[in-house]
Amino acid sequence: MNRHFQVRVPGQGRFWFRSAAMLAVLTSLAPLTCNLRVAVAGELSAAFRQLGCVACHGPDSPEAEVRLDDADQRDWSRPDTAAFFERVLKAMRSGRMPPAEAEPVDRAKLKVAADKLHHLLVQQSPTTASLRRLTKREYENSIRSVFGIEFETPVGFPETASDSGFNNSSDHQVMSGPLLEAYFRSAITVADRLLPPVRELPPPATTTTKGRQFVISYSSGAVIDGKMRLACRSDSMWRSCTWPENFEAEVAAKYRIRVTASRFAPVTAAWPKYDETMKLQIRARSLNGKDGDPVTQQRLLAEFDVANDSPETFECVVELQPTETPIFFFANAPVDGIGGEKGPFAAVLRKMFDNDARLLAGWQKVEHGPGLRGGLGWERVKAIRDAPDLDLSTVDASEEAVDALIKTMSKNTGVYAEAAVYQFFEEGPALQLHGVTIEGPLELIPTVQQRSDAAAVKRLLAREPAATDDEFLESCLTRLLTRAFRRPADESDVERYAALVRRRVAAGETLEQGLHLAVRTALMSPQFLYLHRRNQRLDDFAVAERLAYFLTGAPPDDALFAAAKSGELSDGNGLRSWTRRLLESRASRQFVSDFAGQWLGTRRLAEITPDARRFPKFTEQHREAMILETELFFAEVLNKNLPLETFIRPDFTFLNQRLAKDIYGRDDVKQAQMVRVSLAPDDRYGGLLGMAAIMMATGNGNDTQPVTRGVWVLDNMLGDPPPPPPKSVPALTPDTRGARSIREQLDAHRSEASCAVCHRRIDPPGLVLEQFDAIGRWRTHYPAQDDSATRGAGKGERASLGDPIQPGGRMPDGEELKDVHDLRRYAVSRLDDFSHGLAVKLITYASGHPLSYATKLELRQIGQQQRGKGFADLLVELVSSPVFRHP
Repeated sequence: MNRHFQVRVPGQGRFWFRSAAMLAVLTSLAPLTCNLRVAVAGELSAAFRQLGCVACHGPDSPEAEVRLDDADQRDWSRPDTAAFFERVLKAMRSGRMPPAEAEPVDRAKLKVAADKLHHLLVQQSPTTASLRRLTKREYENSIRSVFGIEFETPVGFPETASDSGFNNSSDHQVMSGPLLEAYFRSAITVADRLLPPVRELPPPATTTTKGRQFVISYSSGAVIDGKMRLACRSDSMWRSCTWPENFEAEVAAKYRIRVTASRFAPVTAAWPKYDETMKLQIRARSLNGKDGDPVTQQRLLAEFDVANDSPETFECVVELQPTETPIFFFANAPVDGIGGEKGPFAAVLRKMFDNDARLLAGWQKVEHGPGLRGGLGWERVKAIRDAPDLDLSTVDASEEAVDALIKTMSKNTGVYAEAAVYQFFEEGPALQLHGVTIEGPLELIPTVQQRSDAAAVKRLLAREPAATDDEFLESCLTRLLTRAFRRPADESDVERYAALVRRRVAAGETLEQGLHLAVRTALMSPQFLYLHRRNQRLDDFAVAERLAYFLTGAPPDDALFAAAKSGELSDGNGLRSWTRRLLESRASRQFVSDFAGQWLGTRRLAEITPDARRFPKFTEQHREAMILETELFFAEVLNKNLPLETFIRPDFTFLNQRLAKDIYGRDDVKQAQMVRVSLAPDDRYGGLLGMAAIMMATGNGNDTQPVTRGVWVLDNMLGDPPPPPPKSVPALTPDTRGARSIREQLDAHRSEASCAVCHRRIDPPGLVLEQFDAIGRWRTHYPAQDDSATRGAGKGERASLGDPIQPGGRMPDGEELKDVHDLRRYAVSRLDDFSHGLAVKLITYASGHPLSYATKLELRQIGQQQRGKGFADLLVELVSSPVFRHP
């Protein structure tokens, strides 16, 4: 049975460890007081001098901007000091420092110095964490959860800055003025929805619309003789409807609409008789929507039968929401934009051609093409039809010829229906609108949002029948603050908020107006905006909060909150059980999307636009499928509790036909949707070291970036991220003109002493991945020097080849990496490092804080204990460990 041990360090708090072995490792020296720490730091500086480190890393132009002579002058309470010396310790213990080409050092003295640094780092930890704020998505989810309403932040709401791959890092969350203003406005919006201010009915107005005051979009209608004529029943508004351009409802209210309409159906050769009653529909559309939205998706307000050729006025009282306007639709119009040889448009054409040989002649003889569209196209047909010298004997009225013409026209209704409808505008049958009058607002009504929020309002204002105002207020605020602050409301908090409300009531406002202020205040409170506000080991409510946001991106649900209240989360087994429950829920999809997208860097794909000359066939559908592949793969490893090795060397992935064929060169996937497919053991693709999304995320859309890819491998696959490059070293800029190879550039870069140590580790895996191009396709050669300038969309994407790729290299430990298979084997042989790196990423993401050295040591032990187990097992064990309760 596992036991938990704790050590209290004066001035530093408690350390929790899972085993006596780990406790012994971290406490082999007695806990240091502040003065002793300074003394040990001084001894460390002296040791660095004795080892000769100061010759290269002293005060004068230190190599790689790393100084080792001033350890006793550093502020060891600062996290950046610990992070710096943690990298130094890793370099010392891995043999990277001193470098192989340096003068030999006494290995015993080097070990003593490393041990001193190790103990200093242990005693420095854990650090006091910065406050971790809700991310934008967590903020939206929290408001939805607290109040039970649909909520999205408005356009322009400040995004959360991302650091170290995760956007919830507390060290880089700044409460800026714009963000504070956005929170303030959002709090008002939410409070207005729950407790809307009393609205006053604006004075009614009358709007009259006639003739050209009606909107015409494409060929939806035509104004002739001062009347708007409609003749098409296409389901796209811009091809069939009209609406007043001089009216928009400003408030949710009832309005009176009067519309004067008539039939226009004179006798013509094409339509010698038209006796049908015309159906006029009035629907409501939002002017914030698209003109091309379907007519049938707009709310039906009224329908009238127009049976007279003389004007008739119809009246209705309708409800309109803000930004809405009425649209007018001829529901049984003769022209329909639906194509096909047996469709409605084809049937209309056949009837007209049977009735009117001159019309058939006009359509047969006119020059066909895109220029035939709309009113100008009809004018050209009409000119032929009405020509005095038209010889009807030249018209081919055979069934075959008519069928061929109708087939041509019905195949392209976007051109032909938009031209043919103008005959109906001019000659009928068509529905005429003589004018529309809109009067209102007549009576206020709830907005659509208020109706959808009604249940939330009812919950917030739930009141016992016999409750006094004070009892109701206390009950209401207790519910509000408990849900908003994600823990049982303190009596002092309830009383403070109640006093706030009472002051407003005493000033003459209503109780609801006072509660409006309470809601706004709660949403601006640090107890709502920040997670775990106490600098101490997390209690059960804080654990529930961290667990819920970690795995669902939202606050604890009622069941998890109840578990925290009952003490279930104090027990390791209980916490394991609840972790698995959340992983099995639909809500964990948020974790898959957020964590995987940030850990693997695939969120960058939204910012990358592949060069259209080099990758002319790349589409948005490829981008979406790439991201979906990584998420489905990650979810499969998690949900099936597959071994961690699966991330590196799997036998499956998820593809659709487009991604499989265009990116991975596979012809065996025929489905349009993503499906699970098998991978051969020697497959170049698959796993994190062969996924197109990751290759694209580590490029720039045009060129590959071996340094970026190498850093990605070290960070995410080997758990050994390199330090940031020294500021004095210029960035490596690939020569896209091909004057020098990438390998030559990297070789030259490693000639710089300050670059060599890191680039010995970065370059080999980065060069291995050069065999994947900027969108993840396999290649053996670079593009030709002039390839990007000459390649067009109509040419083969791999037609011209440049220099052959020389992948791989030798790692500092002597391991030779020749190709991606070698790289996979290398990563699998260091699975403990991958496990540790993944554990660090998971807990960093869960806590929102950089981890201390001591915490990372404990995570390594947990990873080793989970060796051979599944990914879900590791995650559950991390949550149930003491590190999850660190502040």
